[in-house]
Amino acid sequence: MDIYTEKDRDEMLLKIMEVDFALLDLRLYLNTHPCCLEGLAHCQYFSQESKTLKEEYEKRYGPLSQSSAVSADYFEWVDAPWPWIRTAERAAAQGAAVQSEINQGAEGGTNQGGRG
Repeated sequence: MDIYTEKDRDEMLLKIMEVDFALLDLRLYLNTHPCCLEGLAHCQYFSQESKTLKEEYEKRYGPLSQSSAVSADYFEWVDAPWPWIRTAERAAAQGAAVQSEINQGAEGGTNQGGRG
């Protein structure tokens, strides 16, 4: 059984976003250059790469979207952590940092309401 860390998950999600961005950019390019064979080849490559990465991600970590979470007998979307959900420890640390910033602003006497 393979063990994957949250870092592995984040790196794979980042790679998916990079490939999908390149694919979107290529499709926009092909809107104005529909006969560019090199652009078409890159688009086909990144389309396949995106599909492969998403299949691997879902095999390891669960569905990336609701549409990929439907199996013959169960709606898997509710079980796996959603792609944007982090571990409780990480979320707590981020929440503490935000709360600290809020507290520092309040201590500094800044008037957020705009009234004197």
